[in-house]
Amino acid sequence: MSAFHDVVAAATQGPAAVQEWIETHRPDITTALADAVYEESSRVLRENRDLGGRASLSLAASALYLTLGLEEKALQASFDHLQCVYLAADTAKAYEYPFNGARKIAPRARTKNLKELAFSLHVLAADCAYCIADLSNEAPDWLLRSLEDLHEAAHDAAVPIDPSRLALYVNVPPNLVGPCSRANWGGDAGAAQTLLISLAKEIERLVPVDYAFPNKPDMTAFIAERLAILSDDYGNPHVAARRRSFGARLQK
Repeated sequence: MSAFHDVVAAATQGPAAVQEWIETHRPDITTALADAVYEESSRVLRENRDLGGRASLSLAASALYLTLGLEEKALQASFDHLQCVYLAADTAKAYEYPFNGARKIAPRARTKNLKELAFSLHVLAADCAYCIADLSNEAPDWLLRSLEDLHEAAHDAAVPIDPSRLALYVNVPPNLVGPCSRANWGGDAGAAQTLLISLAKEIERLVPVDYAFPNKPDMTAFIAERLAILSDDYGNPHVAARRRSFGARLQK
């Protein structure tokens, strides 16, 4: 059996099996092997819609890249792994793994000046934190964590943002508007207020008032209204009015 097939087989057994293979086959590990495993992770998702396979193989590819000292490729593969776990999650506990993982490696991406990747990792963590809050009766501590990661993401965002990355970012804040307005922040009230003001300011900087999801006018109008509420409460009311005007035109 080839090294490629060995690693693919080990990936189905879990990270420990992959690490054991790495420890006993270091001379066989090459960039070509790591790239092949990473490409296989893309193939199983593209052709089979296999989130579990993609998650396992991208994690294996990350371990191979790290062994070779290719940290940038390892970080990208780790992000793909975490994103697949997030997409498959359906419980608060399941979302904690990609949340913790994204928070752990985002600083490494920033250190490597991989700002777009750091941005995406913080957005992923923010989305996971929101999902945990949503499944935990709008737990304020998780809402606060979501706000913290959106704040961190903004540090790594340059205008204009890549459209696919902006789409991921824009999806999170509107979900937080209602829960944050109802949250009993307790001793975190000051921190939450500061983060919400910062979030409103960054959204006004990063998201055009006429931002639209292609061929999705209802979704676009919903996002525009939620972001308008955020600007009304914590930001610039003139921006809020322009967003509402844009959303209203879509619904005529």
